[in-house]
Amino acid sequence: MTKKKSATQASARGDRRAARRQREQRRQRQRYLAFGIIGVGIALLAILIWWASRPPTVEMANLHQDQPPGADGMAWGGPEGAAVVIQEYSDFGCGHCGNFALGTGRELIEHYADNPNVRFEYRPFYLSQTTMNAAVGAICAAEQNLFWPYHDTLFANQSGGPAVFEKPFLKEIAVGIGANAKAFNNCLDGGAARRTVNDIRSEGENLGVNATPTFFINGKRISGNRPLSEFVQAIDQALAEAGASSS
Repeated sequence: MTKKKSATQASARGDRRAARRQREQRRQRQRYLAFGIIGVGIALLAILIWWASRPPTVEMANLHQDQPPGADGMAWGGPEGAAVVIQEYSDFGCGHCGNFALGTGRELIEHYADNPNVRFEYRPFYLSQTTMNAAVGAICAAEQNLFWPYHDTLFANQSGGPAVFEKPFLKEIAVGIGANAKAFNNCLDGGAARRTVNDIRSEGENLGVNATPTFFINGKRISGNRPLSEFVQAIDQALAEAGASSS
């Protein structure tokens, strides 16, 4: 009887040990499964972050290579000291600025292209650090007299999101518009153009610029992307005050 009881107890202990091993194996499998799921999740998250942040490519359909009449650095139209000077403070990430650049701004070029008394000057004014590199790139493009193709191409690709204002995309634009890539890249990565952009920002702030686009027509302020008729009225008035022809 004692032997039978001992055998039964031994068998029970063996069963308990086997059950414990099975439970431990299940827990181990569950841990491996959990680690595997976490690992896959981290990998998927990394892929999603990379996919969202990768620089877009410049589409040829959005490349603009035309120069306005009298293109000179970041200006077009008449010479320095023209009777009427329009200055635009603009941020490349600003939707209203993009609408002006590709809409009303082009209409102004057509309207005053042959008038040597009118000069339009662009001031790259970044509202946040996101678009600072784009403003610096404007200075670099202007050094090669390719500012206006850069300006139009960047605004045409504006809907691509923050990545279009990063250096890889800006360098692709430079290549697309025919800039000397090495000179542009050195300028974009250097400090001189960045200092110029900061000086322009300080200049604008001293004039009270806190939103874009902001225009000054012989010092008189116009805020926002206004209809062409408002610009023409203000410019023609300034021409009349200066005793210059409006045509």
